[in-house]
Amino acid sequence: MFDVTVPKRLQKTLVYVIVLDFAKSQISFHKVKRGKEVQKRYQFSQCVRFEKVLGPFPALTVYFQTTPLYKKTVHFVDVGERESFCNLMRAGIAHGSQAYSLFSELAEGDALKPEQVPSHVKLIFPGATPSRIEFVDFLLAFSKGKTQQDQKGSDSKPLFTDTTAKETVADTKSIKFFEGEIPVTYREFTNRLDATEEKPAEDNSEAGVAQVVVRPSRGTLYLTNYRIVYSDYTDKTFSLDVPLGNVLKVHLIGAETNQIQLSTKDFRTFLFQFDAHTLWVKQFLEQVASWAFPKNQTRMFAFSHGEGRENHAWWNLESMKKEYRRACCFDTMDGLRLEENEDFAGFSTYPALFVVASGISHPDLMQIAAYRSRARVPAVVWRHPKTCALLVRCAQPLGGITGKRCEEDEKLFSLYREAAKNNGLIYIVDARPKKAAVGNQVMGKGTENTENYDESIIKNNKVVGKKECKLIFLGIDNIHAIRGALEKVTELTAPDSKVFNEATYLQSLADTKWLHYIRLLLKGGVVIAQKLEVEKASVVVHCSDGWDRTAQLTALTQLLLDPHCRTLEGFAVLIEKEWLHFGHKFAERTGHADPNVGDTQRAPIFLQWVDAVWQLTRQFPTAFEFNEHFLLTMVDHVSSCRFGTFLFNNAKERQEAKVPDKTVSLWTWMLSSENVFHFQNPLFTPSLHTLIPAYSSKSIALWENYFLRHDRAVAHDQTQIATLVGLRMAQTKKKYDALRAAVIAAGYDIDALDDPNILSGDNVELGALDQQPVGGFKHNSTSHTHTHATQLRVPP
Repeated sequence: MFDVTVPKRLQKTLVYVIVLDFAKSQISFHKVKRGKEVQKRYQFSQCVRFEKVLGPFPALTVYFQTTPLYKKTVHFVDVGERESFCNLMRAGIAHGSQAYSLFSELAEGDALKPEQVPSHVKLIFPGATPSRIEFVDFLLAFSKGKTQQDQKGSDSKPLFTDTTAKETVADTKSIKFFEGEIPVTYREFTNRLDATEEKPAEDNSEAGVAQVVVRPSRGTLYLTNYRIVYSDYTDKTFSLDVPLGNVLKVHLIGAETNQIQLSTKDFRTFLFQFDAHTLWVKQFLEQVASWAFPKNQTRMFAFSHGEGRENHAWWNLESMKKEYRRACCFDTMDGLRLEENEDFAGFSTYPALFVVASGISHPDLMQIAAYRSRARVPAVVWRHPKTCALLVRCAQPLGGITGKRCEEDEKLFSLYREAAKNNGLIYIVDARPKKAAVGNQVMGKGTENTENYDESIIKNNKVVGKKECKLIFLGIDNIHAIRGALEKVTELTAPDSKVFNEATYLQSLADTKWLHYIRLLLKGGVVIAQKLEVEKASVVVHCSDGWDRTAQLTALTQLLLDPHCRTLEGFAVLIEKEWLHFGHKFAERTGHADPNVGDTQRAPIFLQWVDAVWQLTRQFPTAFEFNEHFLLTMVDHVSSCRFGTFLFNNAKERQEAKVPDKTVSLWTWMLSSENVFHFQNPLFTPSLHTLIPAYSSKSIALWENYFLRHDRAVAHDQTQIATLVGLRMAQTKKKYDALRAAVIAAGYDIDALDDPNILSGDNVELGALDQQPVGGFKHNSTSHTHTHATQLRVPP
């Protein structure tokens, strides 16, 4: 029991007594008011935060994770008493009933002798016989983790070792806590039933490959307000660190077994078994649910992590204007303007600023918003610096089976023709299969009738031609097909896969259709790039609502055509613009704070695009400033909820939640001077050339370092490998730079040398992409030729 004396001025109204029950791991608050006792009890593990209160008397506010959050302010006689209370609470949270049980066992029957007790643990001597240790001092010493260290080298029996196995209790100090992260609870000697280890290959094993076998292990399971950490006592090569935002589902398997199954959004499953502390198991599940699936995303860890920290304004109004001036060539071209949307009144899923034709008025845009699905009007996101062709994104029109038209929408297309100042050709690229677009017409939606967007060319009052609008369908399936493909490929590549078969693996991988959808995405990017650069035609891209496949295609096209987007900062800005501020629904597609695992709106659209980007880095190893580790880290933090970048569905929701003010941006952390070197590609060579990737099925590979990284039979430590490869690449680049200087001195064409599209064999020219699906495309000018992806070579 720990009694707190209340200042006399407060005693007239009520009296507080705090009881710390270490046997039950409980804290109870007792208040006597008007002759009646009122009490509230909480488990130590429910305590989530302490706050010292300023005032004439030392005070402490204690917060408990309940619904709603409960807080209690306690007064103390002096500061020393308050500090003692804090220490005891921390010790109770960390060790609780386990320390009490151990203390009882050691103290029973005068078992403790002076020479067995560390010097910092006090003894109470009733008479001349040592009978017990004062529990408070014992608990504090236990919580500091010093007793085992003090006994090293001695012959005495260790106090804190599990006698059933040679295992060392993990120390909480081994966990590096992030800013705003606090421990919630933990459990030692937790059995992990799904643990595996590699078994050396036997002589008669297939291909001499090591096998992975299940080996149940023991360790300590920690829970903080940010993540679940499992520290294995014996296997130090294994680490389990699951952010709570990445938790897909956690549930109890059988009331008698005390087994908990944890499933994650990156396709892992863990099985833990606990001792008979069923109450703790129940509380653990409740605490995980409260932190992983709060009722509001503002209670996600990102808001605790970002509190009081400086943040880089990656996408405020000024940075928007700067990017649009760069990407849309505002300084040299006219015909475009910025539409202000700071109140998000007319365009709730669009950015606070976006680019439209200067000749279109706001009332006209509102008419177009009523004609386009979700009010997602055609907005310019990029202009080709040489051909002046525009890249435009929007949502499907609401034409329906009656073929409804919108004069303002057709006027906007005409103004985009004038702004492009080219041959007047416009392509509408519909990402969907044609049958899907036709099916949407029945629901009052559909696609454009291109005849409504053609314009006649009149000279001397005669029609001498027309400016055409052409429609292309890319045949990319919807979110449900992509989700199904991911489920199949992860089921096939899981470490404990039940469908994996050595003989049929490659066929099974093809049957998932994941690589097929990656190929369609790359092909779509090449098709759009060809229209913009070779045909000098503007391109309007949309799917259904314009926030999934549309974002994939417009972002991929800019990576192919715009070298700035291949830099670290340019890539971050590209994601901010095309994905975050043009309203890709990250919260809905990822399932932030949502326990409904069956939600059909979840889909790996962003992961699919990042996979396509990885395919580009594989084909063009010198063209990107970032490396594979950058992509893997970024994908992981989409669901971690440590940063505010990928929370919520659009800019309006982030502004309402004050995400820029209350959270830290992922880019602030990744591109900081302390971390950026981890994500840099040492082979990066800046180049102004267009990238034209090969998108044949022969050129598309499974992203092994993502899908197989948790399979201990095939995976390796990617961080260590990346470091070693980076060092070797840096050495190679020094030799390359020296060779490059010699090449220049010898009079070679250095521009041709820097072209990332250089072939190792004969050049392959692509006439029509739809007829010849592999290769690149060629300009009319013979001095500017692009071909499909190959390795960089230098003259002998």
